[in-house]
Order: sequence, then C-alpha cells, then structure tokens
Amino acid sequence: MDSFNLTPDACKDFNPTFEKDKPCLSYIPYKELTQCGYCTRPDYYRCVADNLPIPLSHSSMGDWLTCHRLYWLKNYMGIRIKDACVSNAIKDGSLWDTCLQGLSTTVDIPGLIVRLEIPGREVAKVKALWNAFKEFGLEPSPGYDAQARIDISFPTCNNGQVYIKGFYDRKYPTFFEEDKLSSRPDHYLDTYFIHSQCGTYFLADPSLEYCTMKVVRVPDLKSTGKNKDEDDEAYYRRCYEDVISRPSHYFIGYDRAKHTYGRKFYRSEFNLDEIRNRYEIAAIEIQQARDWQREGLDGYYRDDKACQQIWGPCDLLPICRTGGLSERFIIRQDKGGR
Repeated sequence: MDSFNLTPDACKDFNPTFEKDKPCLSYIPYKELTQCGYCTRPDYYRCVADNLPIPLSHSSMGDWLTCHRLYWLKNYMGIRIKDACVSNAIKDGSLWDTCLQGLSTTVDIPGLIVRLEIPGREVAKVKALWNAFKEFGLEPSPGYDAQARIDISFPTCNNGQVYIKGFYDRKYPTFFEEDKLSSRPDHYLDTYFIHSQCGTYFLADPSLEYCTMKVVRVPDLKSTGKNKDEDDEAYYRRCYEDVISRPSHYFIGYDRAKHTYGRKFYRSEFNLDEIRNRYEIAAIEIQQARDWQREGLDGYYRDDKACQQIWGPCDLLPICRTGGLSERFIIRQDKGGR
C-alpha cells in the first residue's frame, strides 16, 4: 500500500487485498500513479480513499469556485445529467460542435440527435446555421490540430502538485480557435468572462499569441401569426433565410471578403500569473477539504447562494434537496487511467 498512498478509513466500501499493485479490490490506478485513481463500483467514480490529486480544468475550477458540494458531486462522485435530460441550449451546442468536428473526422450526427433526443425545432436551428456556414465558405483554415490536449503540471507552495487538463477546439502553431454557440454571444466577447478558459489555454503553451472566439448566435424566430402552425421543415427554411440575409448578426465578426468570422483576443489581454495562482490555491483548498472530510467535517459543504445561478437553478440542486439520484442523473462509468 505504500506506493498508493490510500486512506482506507475514508471509504466505507474499502475492500483490501494482498496484491501489491491493487490495494483495494475496486481500485483502478491512474497511469504512473500521479493522479487520483478510479473505483470499479457502479455507485462511485473516483476513489475517495486516494490521496493523490484530481486534475483540474477550466470547468472543474468553475465548479469549485461556484460551490464546493457541486465540485464533489461532479468530480469525485461523477454525477452528471443524462444526455437526453440536458437543456436545449446544451443540446444545440453539442450538435454544433459535432458538425464542426465532422470537418476533420468522422462523426455520427443522426446518432447524436437520437442519443440526446434533440427536438426537431432545435435541429432546424442548427441545420440552418450549418448550411449557411457552408454557403458562406466559413470552414477553418487548414493546418490545425483538432481537440489538441492541454496538459500542465506545476508544484504548489505546500509541496503538492497541480495538474490541469483540457482540450483546444482547434490549435494552430501560434494561435487557437474556440467555437461557441449561444443565445447570448456577448458573454463570449468580453475578456472578463472568457478570462479563465482562454487564459488557461494560453498558460498551457507559451508560443500561442492570440485566440479567435468563433461565436455564433442561435436563431430565435417565433412561430406566431401566419407561422404558428409551421412544421420543423418550414421553420428550418425560415431560419436559413434569416441567417443568409444577415450573416453578421449570426456569425459574429463576419468578413464577407475573407470568408471568416470571429473576434481576436491577444495573450497580453489575460493575466496568466493570476490564473496560475488561482489554480494553485484551489488545488490546496481541495486537498484541505478532502482532509477535513476524513476528519468528520463537511469539507465539501454547499453554498446555498449558488443554488440559483445567473443561468438558472444549479443542475444538481435536486440531489442536494433530496440526498438521492433521480432518473435524470447517472454516475460516469468512463473509468481508467487516461
């Protein structure tokens, strides 16, 4: 057990073995034993007895800053909403991202629509944008690495270690591009709100000089008056005609002559020292919370003020209310050293 640094008392289901490389029957070690391992049990995700750190990311950092209980539920317990139960906004974004990924690899768009149970009206919106995208010749320039990995590590001031993971949408030698589909595109055009994500990506590679936020507005045409009884196909045609008639409204920063869109942000616009410091402090706080948890204190306490967020109620609020999982939630099963 010396090479694994586990705390058996931290898990009520710890099942010790006499195997040198498997201290618990349910334990799945992370490669090279540098980060927290996983649990084979279907009701767990990460090994709660493992003292090694969980890699941070822009999104998990957001979880921690929002609410410590939210971080615990999502990143330790692996709880997530079932694909078919996420909001239409997330479904639209997933469909748009998959369309873009199809420019460089094989994708299954019909399968995604079925798996996420995307309503026909939402499919029509994204389809209108996608066909306009191709009509305007807005395909990205060649020479990029799609879904390039972000992998950062550095020591903390208390002799711990920070690991940061993530993915670029498209990474070029000296810049990167991020795709966003939103009904509120201004959110992604303000350095204050993209500071954490883009700053993390700049932090990962000193050679990156700027990023381009490729922000697209979701159509929001209403089916009223003469259109109140239109079907999904008619709605698609109306959305497509609207996008074609005013491309700059939908493709932010559209340049007709260059067949491009997007807004540039330069490395100098982001305080990378502040971002690095925040990751370091968060890693220390998360370790402390885990230590307190094992002392019988609620290290991952909830923040009641975060239950009603700017975007609406927290997705996991029903779990905190009831203490159990409804049929809307699942525990991640993609376990193993990665």
